[in-house]
Amino acid sequence: MGDRIKILAGNAHMDLALEICKDLNIQLGKAHIGKFSNGETTVMINESIRDMDVYIIQPTCNPNVNGKIINHHHYNNNNNNTIII
Repeated sequence: MGDRIKILAGNAHMDLALEICKDLNIQLGKAHIGKFSNGETTVMINESIRDMDVYIIQPTCNPNVNGKIINHHHYNNNNNNTIII
């Protein structure tokens, strides 16, 4: 099951993403979320997600709901992304 599925986590709830991965018996995808010096969000996916079904775990809760939604936008460059909010 896990050979075509990749779970990535935003910065809002890493524990939730890890619990989902544990339940699915797969490893969390390798990604880094940071900020440029001007405050803009940067997302680096540190492994290939080509031809994978990618699920992004990123709750949108206070504080900074806008920043969390921006994380979704930065991740959503792959045709097979599913964002779980």
